[in-house]
Amino acid sequence: FIGLNGLGDRSQVIDATKKILAGQMIYEEYVYDTDFHDSVNSTATFNTGTNQITFTAGQIWYSSVIDLGTTLRQVKIDLGTVVGTLTYEISSDNKVTYQTLTEGTLTTLTLSNGLGTFLRITATGIASISRTNDIYSQATEPNIKLTMVE
Repeated sequence: FIGLNGLGDRSQVIDATKKILAGQMIYEEYVYDTDFHDSVNSTATFNTGTNQITFTAGQIWYSSVIDLGTTLRQVKIDLGTVVGTLTYEISSDNKVTYQTLTEGTLTTLTLSNGLGTFLRITATGIASISRTNDIYSQATEPNIKLTMVE
């Protein structure tokens, strides 16, 4: 025994996530699993069988937390194959405010506090995001790629 509890006794331990960080500050979504898909709030179809996110007018896809514990200065969103018109937004203050992003453009964030970074994508009509594949159907670009700068 150490102190009042036995060694290995986790009855008094509280597990909490303190930091989530994408490898090399790049989040890539290939739509092959639902790890970063917010299925509770999303109305768009997130299809891991076809590796697509599909939308009808007004539907929204929300990510779950992409980054936690990092105050970001800038971000850039790049997409695979997009059909239709979509609006891309980021929140880097735990969904208090959202800022519009332009694909392929490094954007300076107006507010980031390390409490959680999330994406929101909204369709104005029928739309889809697919990963980009080569002639052998191998993914060459993800559906969504978010590059983050501290």
